[in-house]
Amino acid sequence: MTLASTLSSLEMKNLKIKFKILLGFLAVIILFIAGVSIGMKAVNGVTEAASMLEERLQQIRSLEELEKKSIQMTLLFMDIIIDRDAGVSAERKAQLVELTDYMKGHEAEMRAAADTPFEQETTEKIIKNYYSLAKVGSDELIRGIEGGKANDAFFDEMDDKIDRFGEGNVELIVQVIQSIEGELEEAEAERVSAVTTSHSLQIGSLVVGLLMAGLAAWVIIGSISKPLDKTLELLQNVAEGEGDLTLRLDEARKDELGQVAHWFNRFLDNMAGIIGGVQQGVAEISAAGEELSSAAAQISTTAETIATDAERESAALTEAASSITEIAAAFESTARQMNELKGYADDARMAADQANQAVSETQHSMEEIGNSSKKIVTIINVITEIANQTNLLSLNAAIEAAKAGESGKGFAVVADEVRLLADRSNAQVTQIKDLIEISSANVEKGRAITDNTVQVLGNITQLVEGMAEPINNTALAIEEQRSGVQEMGKTTDEISKVSENNSDAAKQLSAATQQIAQTSGSLAEMVDALKQKTDRFKTA
Repeated sequence: MTLASTLSSLEMKNLKIKFKILLGFLAVIILFIAGVSIGMKAVNGVTEAASMLEERLQQIRSLEELEKKSIQMTLLFMDIIIDRDAGVSAERKAQLVELTDYMKGHEAEMRAAADTPFEQETTEKIIKNYYSLAKVGSDELIRGIEGGKANDAFFDEMDDKIDRFGEGNVELIVQVIQSIEGELEEAEAERVSAVTTSHSLQIGSLVVGLLMAGLAAWVIIGSISKPLDKTLELLQNVAEGEGDLTLRLDEARKDELGQVAHWFNRFLDNMAGIIGGVQQGVAEISAAGEELSSAAAQISTTAETIATDAERESAALTEAASSITEIAAAFESTARQMNELKGYADDARMAADQANQAVSETQHSMEEIGNSSKKIVTIINVITEIANQTNLLSLNAAIEAAKAGESGKGFAVVADEVRLLADRSNAQVTQIKDLIEISSANVEKGRAITDNTVQVLGNITQLVEGMAEPINNTALAIEEQRSGVQEMGKTTDEISKVSENNSDAAKQLSAATQQIAQTSGSLAEMVDALKQKTDRFKTA
């Protein structure tokens, strides 16, 4: 079963994507291993051929070296024959031993290198001829010369033998070399054929591997790209198209794309519910925004009216507060004057009382003067004392009359008169006796005046007492009114401040409602924009 049939027999849509990629990766690895195996096999074949060629070349080099040694040995013997000396030098003997030892050292190597029957047979002949040549030279030629048997016939015979063994050995070596070279040519042809076959197999395996990898990639990519294209198309439709949230992906697949389709469908379900809720919320927010805008406009109008009325009330209260302040000042001035008037009335009443008392004393004195007028001589001293007292009383009466003001002017006149009288009495005390009659008449007259004065002082006292009570009542009433006016002024100031605060609050409320109206307008625009965006989604 081929890889293509294996892939076609599998339900690719039910395989996990990682298994699909792993399957394709394994197919590539298998093809790679197959290509590498074929290449390694070819490389091994070439390596073996090269190794065999190297061995053969080494064998040829050994044979060529043996050929040289054989020629050297032949030439050594020829030199001995040509020289026809009575003896052979030690140097030539040593050279002969060296040439003989060379064969002994390479004899086993040569036999091992011969791998064909012809080479083995020929190699044995070469070894035999080589040793035969060495034996003829050492046993026959050198011994014959050293034994005194050397003559022309001997040398001719040795020459023939040496030529025959030497040339025969060279011919055998050349035959082996030619045989080896023939094998080398065949091996080179086989190597070239193996390399060509290896290249062909590699190229073929590469082509087949590429085709199989392409087929596997086509199947795997097709099983992945088709559902991905459908998913991408649906995503583009939701993101940029009509926004149809009722579309769904195929969930029948069992791989990761099927899971993606399943959870994306759940996402679309949730999105449809969210968009539906947003659309409903947008409608409610739009209606609430219109009501909020209308209410804000009404509140703003009312707040402006309140602010205007509050400003008017604040101005009126400011004027009222100013008037009340003036009234309070007037009441305070009146209260002060009434307090002063009350003091004057109290002073007048006290002065009247004192004057009444003084007049009473004067009346009493005048009575005593009248009763004692006959006894004036005997009580002159008493009169003098009375005159002094009267002078003092008159001074006090004058002082009190001055304190009484206008109402005490009459009393002041009387007091002055009494003082003058006392002064005259005191000045003319020596003339009392002569003027007793006149004094008595004046006493009577003074009694009458005193009685009149008592009556006048009584009236003045009654008037002062009658004036004192209304003045007190008026002063108390004015004080109460002044306190009330002050309280009313404070209350007016507080009302004015409250009115100003109400005006400021109304202005702030108006500004806030205008801001709310602007925010409501912005909210309406945002809601419209959101509605336009959500309306393009189809949820049912």
